[in-house]
Amino acid sequence: MKFISNYIATFIIVLIFTSCESNTYSEIEGETIVTNPTYQKDIKPIIDSNCISCHDNGSGIGGFPLLTYDDVRLSTESGNLIFRIESATGELSMPRNATKLSPSKINLIKLWAANNYPN
Repeated sequence: MKFISNYIATFIIVLIFTSCESNTYSEIEGETIVTNPTYQKDIKPIIDSNCISCHDNGSGIGGFPLLTYDDVRLSTESGNLIFRIESATGELSMPRNATKLSPSKINLIKLWAANNYPN
């Protein structure tokens, strides 16, 4: 019985030490940590590289533009942009037919919104 107790205690200790993780999304992806994102510096590059190919003028595949600060802010305020980029799969998931945005990029857009959309 003592052997089983020691085995369980050892297992729990090993589990605790191996389950601790200190990396953030940014460290994992090699990105710098941004605490006060702005549209011009942080959000626009994400939108330009992942969304503009479809959301360029509102009449194309995307159906509505994401060209300007106001376009992106309105889509984020309505909840549509966040909902779409967080959707795992399916028709609503964005970007469509492309790699899902990284958690750090999604969190950056959320932080931008939480900080009242600085330009």
